[in-house]
Amino acid sequence: MKLKYSLLIAGVAGILGSASAQTGDPVLMRVGNDNVTLSEFEMIYKKNLQKDQKITQESLDEYIKLFTNFKLKVQAARDAGIDTGRAFVTEYSGYRRQLAQPYLKDKAAEEKLARIYAERAAKDVRVSHILIKSKNECDTAAAAKKAQELTARLKKGLKWEDAVAQYSEDEFTKAAGGDLGWFTSGMWAYAFENAAYGLKNNEVSAPVKTSYGYHIIRKTDERAARGEVKVAHIFVAAPEKDADAVAKAKARITEAYDKLTAGGTWTDVLMAYSEDRNSMSMGGELPAFGIGQMVPSFEDAAYGLRTVGEYSKPVQTKFGWHILRLSEKKTAPTYDQDADGYLKKVQKSAQLTRILNDNFTARIKPEVAFSENQKFWSDLLASIGTGNVRVSRLDSIANAPLFSVEGVQVMYKDFADYFKPRVPRNGDINYCSLREKYYMPYVQQKVGEAYESELETKFPEYRGLMKEFKEGMMQFELMKQNVWDKSVEDTAGLRAYFNQHRSEYMWGPRNEAIQFTSADSNALAALLPSLDKLAAGKTSVDKLLKKVNKKETVITTSVVLEEKTDNEGLIATHIKSGQVSPVFRSKENQNVLVLTTERAPEPKDLKDVKGAVISRYQEYLENEWINVLKARYPVQVDNKVLYKLITR
Repeated sequence: MKLKYSLLIAGVAGILGSASAQTGDPVLMRVGNDNVTLSEFEMIYKKNLQKDQKITQESLDEYIKLFTNFKLKVQAARDAGIDTGRAFVTEYSGYRRQLAQPYLKDKAAEEKLARIYAERAAKDVRVSHILIKSKNECDTAAAAKKAQELTARLKKGLKWEDAVAQYSEDEFTKAAGGDLGWFTSGMWAYAFENAAYGLKNNEVSAPVKTSYGYHIIRKTDERAARGEVKVAHIFVAAPEKDADAVAKAKARITEAYDKLTAGGTWTDVLMAYSEDRNSMSMGGELPAFGIGQMVPSFEDAAYGLRTVGEYSKPVQTKFGWHILRLSEKKTAPTYDQDADGYLKKVQKSAQLTRILNDNFTARIKPEVAFSENQKFWSDLLASIGTGNVRVSRLDSIANAPLFSVEGVQVMYKDFADYFKPRVPRNGDINYCSLREKYYMPYVQQKVGEAYESELETKFPEYRGLMKEFKEGMMQFELMKQNVWDKSVEDTAGLRAYFNQHRSEYMWGPRNEAIQFTSADSNALAALLPSLDKLAAGKTSVDKLLKKVNKKETVITTSVVLEEKTDNEGLIATHIKSGQVSPVFRSKENQNVLVLTTERAPEPKDLKDVKGAVISRYQEYLENEWINVLKARYPVQVDNKVLYKLITR
């Protein structure tokens, strides 16, 4: 085999060497008309090495054989048009999009946001705010001016409480001095969170814009983060506005609490008193929660519990009365303790994902030669203004260019086909929402598609990965057709192969035993004295069965064949000496074995070894196919180039 292989690659160095000089990446081998560079082979080869494993000539010689066979199959698949079929193209495109994802985002920026998330998760912040609402996405100038003027007055001495009462448009918090309570990382709008975490206690922020309008934020307190808590509860329902119901519920929950303090078990008291049927089957346990997810009295009581199993005094909420028992309490991990967890939080956050996408798109726009037709937008603004208009108003817009990517113009009509189905039916729209909600995502999509189409050019490692993946798919499909499916479907060929190699599938010396089985232990006991005669050849199985199965079949028999080397087989397990086994049980039956003879080695039937034969037949089919491919596609390998990889 080595001689044949060496003859195949002899005299190739001169042919391939000229190509290597031109590219800077030496051509290692040629399969048919396909050149394979050293870098391509090296990338695939080194994936199979263990850390610090030395590269030897022997290992390279062995692997180049496998690699050659792989490339022969790929060449055959390409000539067969495997990679142009509709199903193949669809599947490959799906995998390509999946493998492209790491290249279509800024991983460093994502990690930075995850670290910020983790840092803030260690602290809870309490704030108050004054909200100045905007009329819509465009009409923000008046709100911004009002917020800026109010901020200046606060700095000059206007009392916070007076400013909230007079100017805040958040009716839910106005009566409480604008108090929003406690929050932690990831709970609110990112711009709001950034401002709040950047304040000192009692410091007031500059106006912060969110989708609600402009906020002036005042930080009032901070504490170590409460983290996450899980509790079980005993619950008695009582709407807070129904005084009689509240009183009755309080009496009932007090009675339950007294039972607990008197030594009653949590389960017994829960089953006797709790009215929360949904949680009762789980011992009253509720899903874990963090701050701001439960009503304040419930949250404070839950976080006030210190040790697992500790329970609270009765707690009233607007829903009724509760007794809480602590199941688990977890503090927020650091970034180093749970980097993957924080990265997933960032990836699941719509607003953080939007920030990352916006920044990434801005970064790659120059790389895809993005150019925007700003005149279109100035003309549109002049036409429709900043107020809300019916979507049908946009039907009259001329089909002008919006932007170009890689020199290709994208027209307004293309954009209209994108955004119109996404606008709520009969809904209104304005200039700013059209740009922010629909146009910017559309630009991201088109810029991203252009950038993705160039990944193979921009990233050699991605190019190599995609080539390896595509060729692997091509080879797999042709192997399926020529080897795997054929080995199963070609029953005549499989049988012929088995017959040619039947001597390779032999039973070793085997013990043969008769197994007597019965659900009637008395019938089997009556048979036992006669079994020694059967073992000695002085009677037959048929004679014995005629005696016991006169009216009905109470004892059945089966033949057990077992190789003598099988130490865990049925015969070896139950016949330790002599020829008759003790009675043993299998499921609902009683059994006994009688060793009758020893069989000499004999050929196995195909059904006994079909799996192993199919495997060998596949190897045979593949080798025959490879020989055909080698004759069709001459293979040339430059050993001088190959051996450059040897670890010195």
